[in-house]
Amino acid sequence: MSEFEDLAAPYVLGALEPEERSRYEAHLLECTECTALVNDLTQGVIALDQALAVEPPSDLRGRVLGGIGSVTDTPVVELAPRRRPLWRLTWVAAAVLVVLLGGLTLFNPNPLDELMAAADARTVELAVHDAFAAAPPEQAQVVFSASEEAAAVEFSGLASPEEGSTYQLWLIGEGEPLPAGVFVPDEAGEATVLLQAEARSGQLVAITQEPAGGLPAPSGEVLFSAEL
Repeated sequence: MSEFEDLAAPYVLGALEPEERSRYEAHLLECTECTALVNDLTQGVIALDQALAVEPPSDLRGRVLGGIGSVTDTPVVELAPRRRPLWRLTWVAAAVLVVLLGGLTLFNPNPLDELMAAADARTVELAVHDAFAAAPPEQAQVVFSASEEAAAVEFSGLASPEEGSTYQLWLIGEGEPLPAGVFVPDEAGEATVLLQAEARSGQLVAITQEPAGGLPAPSGEVLFSAEL
C-alpha cells in the first residue's frame, strides 16, 4: 500500500495536519485510485454519522425540480446492450474504516461495466444550474439502469471544486436526500462515478459542492441535477 493510500483514512476522518491535508488534496486531483478509495471510505463514515445528520430544507426537492424546469429540456438516450467534524465518531468508525480499507485492497470490482451492459441502461443529461451556466462542462450525464437499481455520473471538462472542497452526489426521493458519494475530476476535468446508493426511477440525482470528505446532508447549492 502506498503512502497516499495509507493517508486515506486519516484524511476522511479529518486527522491530517493542514499542510499534509493540502498536499493530499493536490494528489487526489491526479490520482483516480485514491479518489475512489476516499469516496468509499467516506460512505462508511457517513453511514455511521447518520444519527448526527442535519435536517435538510423541507423545500429542497421542489427547488431542485424547479431548477430542472428552468433549463432547456434534456434528452434521454437509450444505450445499446457545514462540515461535521468527523473526529466526533467513536473508535467503532475507525475500526470500520480499517475493515473497509482491507476489503478494498483485496476486492475492488468495477460495477460500472455491469451497469453499462444492462439491457435497460439509458443516459439522461444533467441539467446545469446557475453556478456553471456561464462555463458548463463539455459532458454531464447520468447513466441509469432501473433493473440494476444503479446509476453513475459522467463528466468531461468539469472544473475542479474549490480548494478544500469536493463534489458530492445525492439521491433525492420522498424522504431525506441520501448521500451517494464524493468525487474530484482529474486534471482533464473527467470523472465517472458510480452512485453509492440504490437508484430508482423518479428519484432526483443532484450534485453540490461540499467540504472535503462530504456531509451527511447537503449544504451547498445544487450545481447539476437530473430526474431518473
